[in-house]
Amino acid sequence: MQISALPQYKSRQNNGTSFKATRLFPVNLCEKATKKIIPAFFTEIKKTEDLPEIETITRRWHRLDIEAYAKRFFDSFRERHPSAFKNNFFAIEIDSAEKPFTERVTTLIKTYMNCGYRELGILQTDPELYKGFGAGEVAMYSIVKTAGDASQIFLTSTNHGFYRKIGFRELPIEALEKMERYFFLPRAEFGSFTKRVAQKYGMKNE
Repeated sequence: MQISALPQYKSRQNNGTSFKATRLFPVNLCEKATKKIIPAFFTEIKKTEDLPEIETITRRWHRLDIEAYAKRFFDSFRERHPSAFKNNFFAIEIDSAEKPFTERVTTLIKTYMNCGYRELGILQTDPELYKGFGAGEVAMYSIVKTAGDASQIFLTSTNHGFYRKIGFRELPIEALEKMERYFFLPRAEFGSFTKRVAQKYGMKNE
């Protein structure tokens, strides 16, 4: 399904700031301890509109144990020179009028097209507020859902157990960086993957 074909939702403007880009579709997170469903949105963020908001989030994440990932995302997002790849930047944002903006954003994501497949460049969830909410799995669901005509989803990661658990395949070769492994999901499995995750989190898989 192409991103442009998805239903459009206006961004919530409250608590001082919010992403200005249009939300793509609703998703759900689930608090592991209570099984409570948390409504959220998957949003594509734009360099021309959302740089101040990304800077605000980066400042908050700077004091957590993900400083390097936050800086890497921010530096990539504000890059002024054309990239060899077409980068896409996304976020998962809790649908809440009560929480301040920096506490509504659970996840930042960067992907790009490479040789016909969609590659995951960065996937980082706020570990202080949203550990155990399924944000990583829902992020991968959203990436697959917006993969367009990509032949597969591809990534390298040191988080081997997570990607094995959610059903990604592992290439039986060592990655360039120590402790990293290659993972992928072929296009033939996109439908079954999104169906399973949607059922798990009570989402409409449209």
